[in-house]
Amino acid sequence: MPIKRHNARSHSAIPAPTESAPRLPLYQNVIRHWLRLLTIGGCLICTSTLVVAQTTSPVAADGHPAKADQNERLFGVLPNTNTVEHGQMVPPYSAKRAFETTARDAVDPYVVPFVAAVTGLQHRDISYGRAYGTALADNAIGNMLTSAVLPTALHEDPRYYRMEDGSVWHRSAYALSRTLVTRSRDGRAAFNAAELGGNGLAAVIANGYYPAGDRSVTANLTRWASQVMWDAVANEAKEFWPDIRNHLKK
Repeated sequence: MPIKRHNARSHSAIPAPTESAPRLPLYQNVIRHWLRLLTIGGCLICTSTLVVAQTTSPVAADGHPAKADQNERLFGVLPNTNTVEHGQMVPPYSAKRAFETTARDAVDPYVVPFVAAVTGLQHRDISYGRAYGTALADNAIGNMLTSAVLPTALHEDPRYYRMEDGSVWHRSAYALSRTLVTRSRDGRAAFNAAELGGNGLAAVIANGYYPAGDRSVTANLTRWASQVMWDAVANEAKEFWPDIRNHLKK
């Protein structure tokens, strides 16, 4: 709020400028994001339990239960269109499909309320409506850059290829490493420049719609780190969700 000028005809006191709340260090912001993720993860587990319990197995033409498509939604809620099962033969990932899939996921009927719920768990210095708007923008811009724009420009395949076999720790480390390692369009291992660079570019673009107090270097690094962290957690979910689903169905 601008401070009113004091003149000869006004004897009212000049209001003191309001001091903004001190910013937390980067590591504390990351810890807070992890705690929110644990809370959200618990809610998703409860939701998926209800979804799986109410789902009946489809029956194939031969009378045996058909194999359900486990890639459609994580925890029965969130879209999961870019996961490839181990050994599954898939066609090359075209630019057209990358943009269409990413745009469709951005307006998914479950993503919009999910972002609203996550926003409600966050500590914020602005109104909920504005915080929700910035969160939706962060999600859409970040996903478009990391899953469509940069993968197309750098000839990368943004899909997640499940390991499926091995110990829990081995698979968990593999899923975590996918934030750094991806596949090129010809199937070779490559540095995941789209993931790290895309989220970094999204953090910079966010300076155009975030409040002035959230445009510092620390704020930009916090946004970048939180987006990469969300993607790392998403990879873990993609790796283990079919196992969780099968366990819940027993």
